[in-house]
Amino acid sequence: MSLDEKTFGDTPAAMYLARALNELNSLNMSRSAGKRITATRQQVAELEEAYVISALSPKTIANCLRLMRLEITSQENPYTDHGKERLIEQLIRNVQIGYIKKGLRLCSVARKAERKLEISSYEDGIESAEDLDMSLIKLYDRQSGKYLNVGFINKIDGTKYSSAIFSDDVETVTSEVLMSRSNRRCARLGKPHMAV
Repeated sequence: MSLDEKTFGDTPAAMYLARALNELNSLNMSRSAGKRITATRQQVAELEEAYVISALSPKTIANCLRLMRLEITSQENPYTDHGKERLIEQLIRNVQIGYIKKGLRLCSVARKAERKLEISSYEDGIESAEDLDMSLIKLYDRQSGKYLNVGFINKIDGTKYSSAIFSDDVETVTSEVLMSRSNRRCARLGKPHMAV
């Protein structure tokens, strides 16, 4: 059994996990890792979808994500020695927490967008060329360096309409950024996979 290096994603922790599982060569451990990571990724995606369709507020979703992270981090590692199994267990948790952090970042920006739309008036927005009765409200996200559409305000009656923000719009800690950081650290520490 040999896992592709990007089986669990293209972040450094995910790739390190695949290499460690290949070295351990345990089908049970590989299946367990896959099930846990897939479950976390799916739960985060479902929570993000609940925000996009306005089924749950960003605050509620953030609280759910924090509880998920607490559950993952508070579980006792069943492997008490410093062997390969203990490392794999920690890497699985790191990959799961990476997905949760991505969801939390979206919630943070979505809550700022809600507040921005709430305090904005028609005059704060940009008139839409297609519809002069609507004013577009934008939020500048310093971390991503982007202006995000947070909603519209109707000029006639002041009704506010929010727009969903997507993870890809606000994600700044990409796998490329993480890989660059990891490669510098691993090269500095003389890790074996850097010699390839």
